Amino acid sequence: VLKSGCYSVGAVGSGVCWEARDGAYAGYAEGHSVDGGRHGTQGSSAQGSTEGDERVRDPQCADTTGNCEASACNVQIGDKLYCSQCSADATGYAPIDGICADVSGGQVCTKDPSSGFCTQCAKNYFLHKGGCYKFGGTPGSTICKDTVDSSGTAGVCSSCSAENGFFANLAPAATKQSCIACNETANIDGLKGVVGCTACKPPSAAGDSNTPKAATCTACDSDKIVKTDNDVTSCVTEEECTEAEGFFVKTNDNTKTCAACNVNCKTCSGAAEQCTSCKEGNTSYLKKTDNSQTGTCVDKTGCTGTNYIDEEAKTCSTCASAGTTDCKTCTKTDGVVTCTSCEDSQKFGLGKKSCVSQCPTNSQAGSDSVCVCNNGFTPNPDSSACVAASSCKTPHCQTCTGEGQEGETCTACATGYYLTPTGQCVDSCDKLGGYYADGNVCKPCNSSCASCTAAGADKCLSCPAGKALKYTSESDISGGGSCVDECRASTGGCDTCGAVIGGSKYCSRCDDASQAPLNGDCATNTARTQFCTIAKDGACTQCKSGLQRAARWPPCVPGSEWQTARMCAAECAAECVRLAAGLGGDGGQLLFLLPWLTRRRPVCGQHTEATARGAATQRHRSASLVEEKPASREAPLQCTSRRPRSAALARRCVPMRSCSRGELPM
Repeated sequence: VLKSGCYSVGAVGSGVCWEARDGAYAGYAEGHSVDGGRHGTQGSSAQGSTEGDERVRDPQCADTTGNCEASACNVQIGDKLYCSQCSADATGYAPIDGICADVSGGQVCTKDPSSGFCTQCAKNYFLHKGGCYKFGGTPGSTICKDTVDSSGTAGVCSSCSAENGFFANLAPAATKQSCIACNETANIDGLKGVVGCTACKPPSAAGDSNTPKAATCTACDSDKIVKTDNDVTSCVTEEECTEAEGFFVKTNDNTKTCAACNVNCKTCSGAAEQCTSCKEGNTSYLKKTDNSQTGTCVDKTGCTGTNYIDEEAKTCSTCASAGTTDCKTCTKTDGVVTCTSCEDSQKFGLGKKSCVSQCPTNSQAGSDSVCVCNNGFTPNPDSSACVAASSCKTPHCQTCTGEGQEGETCTACATGYYLTPTGQCVDSCDKLGGYYADGNVCKPCNSSCASCTAAGADKCLSCPAGKALKYTSESDISGGGSCVDECRASTGGCDTCGAVIGGSKYCSRCDDASQAPLNGDCATNTARTQFCTIAKDGACTQCKSGLQRAARWPPCVPGSEWQTARMCAAECAAECVRLAAGLGGDGGQLLFLLPWLTRRRPVCGQHTEATARGAATQRHRSASLVEEKPASREAPLQCTSRRPRSAALARRCVPMRSCSRGELPM
């Protein structure tokens, strides 16, 4: 299983270690494979190994003489295996062109006295993997381009086949292997290749018997790209590259490589200077460019003026991005961003959330130049105006019956709040789980939905366990869709149902190799070619901008759409909050999307366990249709057996296993 999907893999550089066979030549640990043209080479291996990228093959041994040593038919060239050592019972035999032959005459091969392999080759032959291969012959021509012995030294190839993935020994001799494969992992005269490499440049100098110098890889096997780390190259998948701290996939003239980010970036995207997070140290704050998710890493002195330091998120953000207006400078204190200075002609607006020339109607500035609402008025939710204060006891209620009495019932909420069926006021109907906003009133979703955008069975945003969401329009997912039966393998064009989201199975690989799942669905749609740039074997290996590939399965999903840990990756960091270790999810952590819980843009960052639990507790309390109270940042996770409709919300926020049977997080 590759991280971007499921693939059968080839046996590269594993299975046989000739150094353990009675002192035989160390170079025999790797053989070669050339599939014609520039397909590269494979190291020698035992059949059935599954390390590497390519699908496992079962090549046939070209030596049918019966004289090849057991397990020594391991030099793979093209679609065949060739012998590297002949059996001790075959006296006087050694490999010639990979097939055991009588060399007792010594005209072609100088045989090792005690073993069945060559140590030196005569004119018109060169030494490779224990055998002598003829110039211009088969299969020697795939390794060496010479057609005659033109090096001036008998038994030495003067022109190794770079297009087939070989480079020349820096100290050629008839007793040495002339050509070394770019994917060779054994120490060949102080030289070696790179696992999975198909094209390379030789090092400038050889190492020694203990520390060989590796070639510089310039191309890798299919589905892998070259990674350069401090001048050392390796072959990795794109996903392995993006998961490695300080590296990103760089595209130049349609060629992709794994390149290092700027020294201050922890992660980056698109270019080395486009950081998405910063390393700890003096420049540990990410200062984003405009509305981009990338920026540069700065220290505190580089985050001034209309920017503020967010210690929790480790960002340098603009005052305006936090909902303030026209601040000259601002700061974040106790989770709230406020203006700290205004232009000389201005004063602080309500709650210091803005700088204004005049205070809003029904307010006035105090001696500290901060606008304050007059008696009988209170700030609206965004502190832009003063509205008439309500004498209703229900929080955020504007009008009510039985005002101030025990049986008081709210009939209308203040601007920015929504009335629940139980007469409470919440700032988002999403918090209830299974409700949507109709004007300023929360109404229940269709019974088939776990959450929705409006009334109707085709307006679902999430589904109960066992049901899968099928969007009405793949090009406009904001409209929602219907909850249908979850994925079943080998039905509906799906080969594998490898994604489990909110307790429901979704397709992770399509039957049609040219298709790929979009939002877990393989049904034909016109958006298919618009979301996936590279599709292979029924799965997407690269999504277009604005979409992301799940961490362990290959569908593309909108960056801010899915609500489980596997759907919430770096590309949607601005939409996600990471709950601390111990609350469940992948690797002991769980990610959830705040837009599913509140329609306001979330403030993101690494939350402590106490902060995360407090946040989760606060949101679940509001969903339980009781008076909403501010949750302590240290509030423990609590459970309740009430509110069965909130199961979908519970799945989105904290793991069900955190509570006892029959209970739900609150």
